[in-house]
Amino acid sequence: RRLLQIAAHNSRERRLWTAGVNELTAATEEELAVMRGHRAEPRDEAAASAPDFSKAKEAPPSRVDWREHLPTVVTAVKDQGQCGSCWAFASTEVVETHIALTTGVLMEMAPQQVVSCTPTPSSMPDAGGCAGLNAERGLAYVSKSGIDTQWRYPYLSGITKQTGECMGNGTFASRLAGITGFSSLPGYFQVPDGMTQGDVMKMAVAQHGPIAVTVAAGNWHFYASGIFDGCDTFTVNLDHAVVLMGYGEGTDMHQGVTHWWLVRNSWGTTWGEKGYIRLARYPNSEPCGFAGGLQLACGE
Repeated sequence: RRLLQIAAHNSRERRLWTAGVNELTAATEEELAVMRGHRAEPRDEAAASAPDFSKAKEAPPSRVDWREHLPTVVTAVKDQGQCGSCWAFASTEVVETHIALTTGVLMEMAPQQVVSCTPTPSSMPDAGGCAGLNAERGLAYVSKSGIDTQWRYPYLSGITKQTGECMGNGTFASRLAGITGFSSLPGYFQVPDGMTQGDVMKMAVAQHGPIAVTVAAGNWHFYASGIFDGCDTFTVNLDHAVVLMGYGEGTDMHQGVTHWWLVRNSWGTTWGEKGYIRLARYPNSEPCGFAGGLQLACGE
């Protein structure tokens, strides 16, 4: 059935993206759902407020791609496997890059520590670890407890499908790095007058670096390349945590000028554009398929 869906999509004229066969093509719906592990909860108002982007003196550049920063501040794309740990990967990857921007040292940090050690909120007893959580909880844990490296605390949950015991108080983890705090960007109803949330996202990623975002990824397993414009504005289910790495624009022979968000995923490098996806961006409109309350970190 999925092969027919891929063929049907690719036969469409004027399409912006290409569907393809990958390691997820044969996955069951249950296996795909496990990999989308964002679990929403009421926004933590204790998080530091974001900068007031309405007072910015300069407009953001037309294009940002943090993969091109020199020296490099972005680690290799990872594969979360069969664990709902996207939230831990998103928070860990944001921490990695912001520490590198602050200190000049790029380290691969341990998403396994975030998966196993982040406390599960009492209001969500069925969440946490491989059962899913959110990047805000992951960043809060790293801010309080610090984080070890991937080499010292390797990721196993993608294979075992288990959250795993927290080794934070033992010999496997220590505070080799951390963050001093994080900010949540304004939600839809807190955006400054005259700006859209898309404007705020552009300002944040251009001026401060990559940010953890929540997206509707129910159809992403088909994606191979191009600018994904499959967001259903009527049935958006925000279920996956990823990292917003930048944005850009280009010219399509059928659609004219096209704009996109550059997003880093945690489904390995055989998926998408070497682990990344470009999502259609609509200037002067609210972004489709993104959640409010996006997070950026402050490196330590």
